[in-house]
Amino acid sequence: MSKLRAGNKVVFKSDLPTIYKITKTDVEDFGEIEYVSTVTLDGTHKHIPADLVMRVGEFSDGYHTFDELYHHRMMLFLVICHTYKDQAWKSWQHSDGTMFDNSFIVGVDTPEGQYSYHYRQEDYDLFKVKELEFAPEYDGHQPKDITRLLSLLGGNHGA
Repeated sequence: MSKLRAGNKVVFKSDLPTIYKITKTDVEDFGEIEYVSTVTLDGTHKHIPADLVMRVGEFSDGYHTFDELYHHRMMLFLVICHTYKDQAWKSWQHSDGTMFDNSFIVGVDTPEGQYSYHYRQEDYDLFKVKELEFAPEYDGHQPKDITRLLSLLGGNHGA
């Protein structure tokens, strides 16, 4: 368990929200509808009162929303990609020709392997790096491999 300090914001496990995926809505603004059709991650379908729905990206720790933190992460990765342009790339397609809806992938090849993120299509032009028809074959990197980025600095900068 994490160390708790005075001033920490906490969520009680009994209060953790259930995550739902919107399955059908014909409007952009939930204020226009009474109920939202959803499905839980375990496949249960439910109709939820629209006034109780909040996008996950709007959830906040009291300082930043998820949307803000993802935007910050994109800006920081943009700086890395522009600093190491020779190793950076972007593509509309994975190596097998697939891609998530309305997304692209951008990555950097480090001495320790790849690191990449998926971003929304409207952010594609922010990344001024080489464009590939297909992204390199995925090497299996995971969030715990973030320290690969330190190897771009050379020398002994490991975490």
